Amino acid sequence: MCSLASLKARICPAVRLAALLVAALLLLPGAARADVLVVDCTGANPMAFPSISAALASLPLNSATEPHTITVTGTCTENVTISNRQRITIEAPPGQTANVANAASPARAVFLIDRSRSILLRRLTVSGGSSGIRILTASEVMAEGCTIENNAGNGIALAANSTLQLGGNALAQAVQIRNNDGSGISSASSFVGIRGNTTVENNGFQAIFASGGSIQVDGNVADNIFRNNAAGLSLGAVNGTFFGQNLFQNNGNVGVTVVGNANVLFFQRVLPDGTVRAAIIEGHTHTGISVANLGVLLLSGGHQVHNNGSPTAPDFLRSGVSISRGAMTATGAMITNNDGPGILVDFNANLSMGGAAGMTISNNTQEGIRVTRMSVAGLFGTAITLAGNGVASLSCDATSLVFGDGANIPGALCNNIEKKPK
Repeated sequence: MCSLASLKARICPAVRLAALLVAALLLLPGAARADVLVVDCTGANPMAFPSISAALASLPLNSATEPHTITVTGTCTENVTISNRQRITIEAPPGQTANVANAASPARAVFLIDRSRSILLRRLTVSGGSSGIRILTASEVMAEGCTIENNAGNGIALAANSTLQLGGNALAQAVQIRNNDGSGISSASSFVGIRGNTTVENNGFQAIFASGGSIQVDGNVADNIFRNNAAGLSLGAVNGTFFGQNLFQNNGNVGVTVVGNANVLFFQRVLPDGTVRAAIIEGHTHTGISVANLGVLLLSGGHQVHNNGSPTAPDFLRSGVSISRGAMTATGAMITNNDGPGILVDFNANLSMGGAAGMTISNNTQEGIRVTRMSVAGLFGTAITLAGNGVASLSCDATSLVFGDGANIPGALCNNIEKKPK
């Protein structure tokens, strides 16, 4: 049998050794306690990690202490790869902003996120890369309070069934994507969600280019702004939904393009005090909205498409809305003060508009509605206002047809009007 003294002799050294190991781990920068790691890119804190990459390298791929938070101060000049990770937040302290800038030559993505889930970037400025943030292979990324700017390619690029969520109703969650040489956001076969307080401006290509997948833009409570980009939104083979107040302003030739089997819906929101929150599409040199090549668009509510088109643009390109080999259904919208026709329905195109909410198409320099080249327009209800337009309120060529309540519109220049049966 062991005496009490012999047991103590064996146990005490083991306890002391365990205590020493714990103390040693606590002295490591960021420690093996993976819940909160500290990065100080100024070098002022010798106990902190010197870079985000170093902090990431200290984390296990999977551990019981997830989720992890990496708190960053200063300017980190590095290219950060997040691969096969999950539930990681990289953020500046509240009230501060940390900078993450490209270090590679030639430039690479500042953040490359691959096969990773629940990655949150908060209060960071990301700049100088071939792209700011690149998201691949079914990754899930959120950004709040971030600025992505001055990258040589796209601000954010995502592909391969990935998910991106931007912004939020709170001002502290606002996201800015600006001054990138490529598109603000480029998405391929992925989901883009914009939750308010997001501004995409002054980018060298589209504000958003999306091919395949889906996009949802929520302006019900907080505005989203897409302005002064070389082009606006280009949506191809995408399911898109836009809610509330979203501004598309001065984006080159076209504000919103819906093409290639894209199905895009715009809905207004009416606040309890009666305020209408709806899309505003203005200031584009050719047309505010282009629906083409089997694209389908629904405009539901008090959306405004105005002050688009330019006398310097070719006549066949100027309009408030252009539909060519596509289809649009509209109710309640206002299409006003555009250079060219308010709505151009051209080349095997289809327009259906009106209903109880009516439509207002007024003060456009050419026709209110022009229907041409084997196209069809259905006008329904008595609440359609066509007033103050140049040339005619409504015109159609010999190959096209207007039906519904079109025969009741004064000033129509169209022989092919099928009167609504009584």
